[in-house]
Amino acid sequence: MGVSRPEPIKTYPVNLLYIIRERHEEMKALSATLLLTTLLAVVLNSCAPSEPITTMPSASPQLTSQPSPTPSEDLQRVAIVVTNSDDSGPGSLSEALLQTQPGDTILFDPTAFPPQNPATIMLEGSLPPLDQGYITIDASDAGVILDGSRLTGNDAFGLDIISSGNIIRGLQFTGFSGYAIGLFNGAQDNLIGGDPNIGTAPSGQGNHIFSNGIGINIWDAETSHNTITGNFIGTNVHGMAGLGNGTGIYFIEGSNHTIGPDNVIAFNTEFGIAITSANSIGNTITRNNIHSNAQFDIYLQEGANRSLQPPMIDELDLSAGIVRGRTCHACTVEVFSIQQDGSLFFEASAEADSDGGFVANRQIPFLGQEVTLTATNADGNTSTFSAPMLGASPLGSLQENNQHPLTPFIPLPADELADNRLGDMTSLLNDVHTADDAASYLAMSNSFGFTHKRLSLDFFDWSEVIASDPPAYSRFEVNPIHDQLITDLAESGVTLTYALVFWDDQIEPGQSGYARFRIEEEVERYLEYVRFIVRHFRDRITYYEILNETFFGPGDFTQQNIELDDYIEVVRRASELIHSEDPNARVVVGSAPAMFDADCAAYQLAILSSDVIMPLVDAVAWHTGSYPMELGGPINYLYHFPETPILIEETAQAHGFSGEFIAEELAWPTGINPSPSTPWFMYSETLAAKYYGRSIVEHQARGHITSIAGGAYESGLPKMTVIANLATLLAGVDPVTLDLTVDSESDEIVMYPFAYENGGLMIALWLDGFAADEAEIAVPATLTIPDLASAEVKGIDILTGLEQRLRSHHTETGLQIPDIIIKDYPIILLVTLTEDT
Repeated sequence: MGVSRPEPIKTYPVNLLYIIRERHEEMKALSATLLLTTLLAVVLNSCAPSEPITTMPSASPQLTSQPSPTPSEDLQRVAIVVTNSDDSGPGSLSEALLQTQPGDTILFDPTAFPPQNPATIMLEGSLPPLDQGYITIDASDAGVILDGSRLTGNDAFGLDIISSGNIIRGLQFTGFSGYAIGLFNGAQDNLIGGDPNIGTAPSGQGNHIFSNGIGINIWDAETSHNTITGNFIGTNVHGMAGLGNGTGIYFIEGSNHTIGPDNVIAFNTEFGIAITSANSIGNTITRNNIHSNAQFDIYLQEGANRSLQPPMIDELDLSAGIVRGRTCHACTVEVFSIQQDGSLFFEASAEADSDGGFVANRQIPFLGQEVTLTATNADGNTSTFSAPMLGASPLGSLQENNQHPLTPFIPLPADELADNRLGDMTSLLNDVHTADDAASYLAMSNSFGFTHKRLSLDFFDWSEVIASDPPAYSRFEVNPIHDQLITDLAESGVTLTYALVFWDDQIEPGQSGYARFRIEEEVERYLEYVRFIVRHFRDRITYYEILNETFFGPGDFTQQNIELDDYIEVVRRASELIHSEDPNARVVVGSAPAMFDADCAAYQLAILSSDVIMPLVDAVAWHTGSYPMELGGPINYLYHFPETPILIEETAQAHGFSGEFIAEELAWPTGINPSPSTPWFMYSETLAAKYYGRSIVEHQARGHITSIAGGAYESGLPKMTVIANLATLLAGVDPVTLDLTVDSESDEIVMYPFAYENGGLMIALWLDGFAADEAEIAVPATLTIPDLASAEVKGIDILTGLEQRLRSHHTETGLQIPDIIIKDYPIILLVTLTEDT
């Protein structure tokens, strides 16, 4: 499909994304044009000779080449030799690419391209694409550097492969601000690389790809079954740092590719391998050395590779070379040891049995002191890497002296869950552009278990509107793709909130001290937009949120500046309008920028103190931000739990409110999804995951609908493991009051009980206070549940995704669960009542 969405990975500037889109369309048109051109050339060749170029049979003893895969043995194989490093003209690589026919091989004269002293082809314009297929470019016995540092705009790309059966070997690519190699337009069965030990080139048959925006870029659903092997991507052939691309290999879409064996993918400034889109499946990553990439070594996004989870290690014996664990049914596990320099060494592989158990036995000691694993299922999907494990760190039990096995907890998709009151936020204008985007979005959202969505057809914030080119003011129209997506979400049972932001193109930006809705014409334009949206989405949207993050205070003008009295009047009129257009709709108010800021909190509480609108509206929302905030910064952080939510609830109820409460935009910024409003702090992925778990449980224990902020929703991220697990566990539960007692050496254990309709209980426990970064704090505790004679108890670690049956017994005071290992993030107990209860 080409690149058809704003790039989710910040590998290169946004304006370059649109150039890539244009290039894809150019290549599609070019492939059709060149077909006609080739046919014409067949006729003309009998009348007019081509430009002179050196040729010889590929079987020449002076030159070494590998046979290219061909659809027919009848192809005439010719070797075309590049004799100089010119950008174009006779003897150049560009000229050779123009002259090739299927079955030809392009070689390089080693006197012009010495293997030990590579010559640079400094490109002044785009290389001709490989559009015919079954061409081999073989520099494995030469020294050839393709340098794109002089290229800009539509030329800022290396070699485009838009056909099948090609082989690319022994080249060095550097300086391309876009990508070095692009595979798209249905390119299949291409081979990028080879054996790095064959040939006299610095990287042998492998390619050396360094200091580019993207090393190898693969996109569109028809591009498949390509192999990338034996390449050096982001490092030199000696494994040195400092040569990284932005991302090493990046799949926008594409399925059934093989990455490996023997690629070295390291030191890239963002990701080693990034695979995005639910349409990207069956991509196998095997026996590579992938390490030291700035973000993730393997990064799966939006349901790519079926969001396959990495294996879990139960037992590790480094000296014996044995690792035992669990993974997906009938999956192949690859075991890597981590060396002192961070590089990986492939140790062994193992096949999981029908229950997912596996044993990998190298029979000699592992070389490193830590191991990490991947899993690949029967369909060829490969997982991310498992967390590294030291030989002295076996996976812990959830209860002391518990001999029951640890087993994976499998979260369910949203379409198999009851309402869990958990959701996220999405600007469809920003995130969904094509039908393929919409399909990926639906699959991603469903896979993480979200049963609520907060959406808008527009940007949520004025800063995004004014930064777009041209500014993305609101329009009285609905993109059919967005329209169908909202229908699909509603029909699948997802409860939708629509943020009724309206960016008015009749208000000039940059007016200092200006505030909206002081004049009637502005109010009427907003109400007209509200009427349009509510009428259009009647019976599909449940909640309508009036505006987003409104505030009036010092600072530059934005269209989110609204004085308090004007906001209240707009809410009054909009609420009446919404209820008249759709009597079943619920109106949401509040949503000031941040309850952690004193001025914003005062604005929010003033809204909730209005006797005019509190009796009219159905829900109150507020933005929590990150808490607790121990990392410092210029903000005096005021959000505290439960004090702040209690203040919100009591203020609204004291002024006639009797509806629901919604905690929105829970967010702990990390390197994957930093916050532009608070660039001065970030959390580790593990620490963020722990706080997400705590906050979701805390707010749901007060009956709040809970919504996380927009950001990176990728399988393999600790926070998404936590969120997906809680989405399943919170489905169909309600908070309850129980007189629980806990016996522990720590007085910082917090507990939140919930009840299922069938009478079962869910209890969340953790050590309060600041959580630990990466490592965990743990203490044993004994929990007593009153009035229960007997029950089956299961413990679930939402961070590691493990569950274990726990010991319990009846006492005079109730059901006692001894020696639970309490950590600094929620451990969940599921209590199932038995007949004796």
